Amino acid sequence: MPSAPFVLPAIILAGVLILSGIAKLRAPRESADAFVALRLPPALARLGAPRLLPYAELVLAAALLLAPGSAYLPAAVLALALFLAYLAIIARAVRFPEPVTCACFGRLGLGTVSGVTVVRNAVLVAVAVLALVDAAVHDHGVGQRLAEFTGAQWTWVALAGLAALVAGLIVHRPGTKTGSAGREALDGDELEYLRQPIPYGLVERPDKSSVALRALAADRARLLVFLSLGCGPCLRVIEFLPDFVAANPEVGVHAVLHSATAVESIPEWMDYLLDPDGTLAATFAVPTPAAVLLGADGLLAGGPVIGEPAVREFLDDIAAELSGAREATPELLSGR
Repeated sequence: MPSAPFVLPAIILAGVLILSGIAKLRAPRESADAFVALRLPPALARLGAPRLLPYAELVLAAALLLAPGSAYLPAAVLALALFLAYLAIIARAVRFPEPVTCACFGRLGLGTVSGVTVVRNAVLVAVAVLALVDAAVHDHGVGQRLAEFTGAQWTWVALAGLAALVAGLIVHRPGTKTGSAGREALDGDELEYLRQPIPYGLVERPDKSSVALRALAADRARLLVFLSLGCGPCLRVIEFLPDFVAANPEVGVHAVLHSATAVESIPEWMDYLLDPDGTLAATFAVPTPAAVLLGADGLLAGGPVIGEPAVREFLDDIAAELSGAREATPELLSGR
């Protein structure tokens, strides 16, 4: 008589792989960005790994559930190898000098890689080991044994599924809306943007000297763009920043980086500041990429906005507002 608990590791792994595969298919850009953020070899992207990975996960999930007899063992071996690779990648990423955002489960898994992420992946490796042991000692695959289950054994599976559902509901965090606060700040027809004083905070210049935010914006408006050089969306923001900088000399534009350890990766045109402890990012409660506009009058002039689309729209709105101001009062145009 088949024993219900022993099929649960393979079912858990299959569920994780199905969730991961579907989430990656629904968010292909975020999944591709994860390869950049995790600093995986560029050759993998050129070979189409970000596009193929979700299909591989779904096929492996089907094999864990449906493979008959001896075919179950190779599927379990592949699952263990995959989750070991995921664990090694995350353990390596958590030691990077800059925080890493990983879309391990598409948009569902967007978050900063941390020790908790390592523990999660280690638990999945442990589950994969249990599935491998199950495959090694049983002659029948998961699907074959499920077909022989009695009501009492199905109760085991149902209770395990209920436990997983309850755990998911407990840890679920609603997504935050990253709409364009910048547009509200610049368009009078939108909701009125309530301007707040520029918060107290310090940033470091490349020479390690510190400057207060209010002092930084004392002479003119300053646009702070929070970036990470290992973040796919951030790299796309970096691509369109030079045009904005060239077209809008009235605003001082500064990239805010967590560290300058990879100085060779910082573009020569980029006027950057450092937020080594992440204090400024925490003050504005923003990940990367994000942007906020400091007014020369000591008040926030727009933002913060979060995410590549919102940052792009924010910059477009600022440029449109400045263009209108130039046409109305050309004498306001000033160089750097």
